[in-house]
Amino acid sequence: MPLSFLLLDVHNRRLFDPTSPLDWAISTVPTLSLLLAIRLAFEQPTSTTSKAFRYTLCPLGIGATFMFCASYDFSGGDPKFNSYNYGIGLAGFTIAMKHAELVSLKRRPKRVYVRDLEKKKKFEDHSVTSSDGEDIKNNRLTPMNGNGWHSNGGVGRREEPPVSWKESFRYLCDPRGITYDFGASAFKAPEYRNVNNRTTFLLSSMWEVVFKLVMLDVFQTIIQSVPGTTIGTPGGGSIFIEGVSAPVQFVVATLLSISMGSAIYCGMDLMHHNFIIVSVGLFGGDPAEHPPLFWKPLSGTSLRQLWSKRWHPLFRQEFTALGFRIGSMVMGQLGGLLGVFMLSGLLHDVGIWGMGKGTDPWRIIGFFYLQGVGIALEGIWKKATGKSVGGPWGRLWTWSWMIATAHLVVEAWLQRGLGGDTILLPDKYRPILRLRDCIISYILTFTTK
Repeated sequence: MPLSFLLLDVHNRRLFDPTSPLDWAISTVPTLSLLLAIRLAFEQPTSTTSKAFRYTLCPLGIGATFMFCASYDFSGGDPKFNSYNYGIGLAGFTIAMKHAELVSLKRRPKRVYVRDLEKKKKFEDHSVTSSDGEDIKNNRLTPMNGNGWHSNGGVGRREEPPVSWKESFRYLCDPRGITYDFGASAFKAPEYRNVNNRTTFLLSSMWEVVFKLVMLDVFQTIIQSVPGTTIGTPGGGSIFIEGVSAPVQFVVATLLSISMGSAIYCGMDLMHHNFIIVSVGLFGGDPAEHPPLFWKPLSGTSLRQLWSKRWHPLFRQEFTALGFRIGSMVMGQLGGLLGVFMLSGLLHDVGIWGMGKGTDPWRIIGFFYLQGVGIALEGIWKKATGKSVGGPWGRLWTWSWMIATAHLVVEAWLQRGLGGDTILLPDKYRPILRLRDCIISYILTFTTK
């Protein structure tokens, strides 16, 4: 059964007017409701009054968020920009998850200072510099609430930042929890940039923006270049081409699935580096607090490794606090695992709803659910053989499972026109698409002579 009947109708919404102060004011309501919930949770997380306010605010905030998503069309009236509505749907569901997570928050997340954790690690590894050694000798590095060692020039431990709107906004902008105790100890992708030199760090991010923008165009152009189909149009089309043999169908569908996944990777990493440029370049953020978002996903040697370490962890806190908790109540550890991927599937299915294209739970939620099934199978393998999935055979297994299941979700996405949408650059500014058109034009001119 589709999920659309549970969601608001989005087919009668009006265009968002970027010149309208009223539209901009209304657009802040979902974020402001979430900031208020964060402030209440930080102020007195266990207070009966705070809990009552949060329980009241949760349905109101979620309702206001989905009302906003269902009231405004961000495509500007152009079907090629309907992917923006997909993003609004994702953002709306993310805000809803955050509201639900904050309701059950039992203590305020404690701040963690990445640089001080690095000093602590050096000390524990017996590889401190003389400067760090003097700090430790003089008791300038002291643990704060058990969350790491914090240096304050000999003054003593760092105080927990006061509860404020600024701190609430910082928490909202740090979904991975890099600077909070719930995420500081979690796995982070190995750093490949110089975090001790702000200039080179920013130049690295600027290069990544340019490179990922070009690569995004490469994969978009591949999707939009399949002849005899409507896959590359806002109207969408099937990845399984009619009128060709089954092997050719499979090869084309697989190429499209890989291209779609790669486009998502490039697009998300591109936005991540744009965020870094603003945070570090304009607001003076610490480069060490912006580790890579991904860790070479194509090198995954097991599904567990791919999804827990190599893919982005932006929703890890919400998936754990909600999906794992609820699922584990029903089926223990296995239920928790499947609950995480079910919630991830819901997130992406609501994105399709935001486009005004209904929902497709069997294929979208089904794809993510099958990732949990695959990880469970890896656990069974480990129990049966005593060995974890890994190495070259593990990589083959991971690729095979991902390709076989990705056909489901990519078919659902491309049938609804995501392959023909403009993600960032209009067509006339896309270098790879323009190059393709020039090549086709040259070939046609040459063959007609």
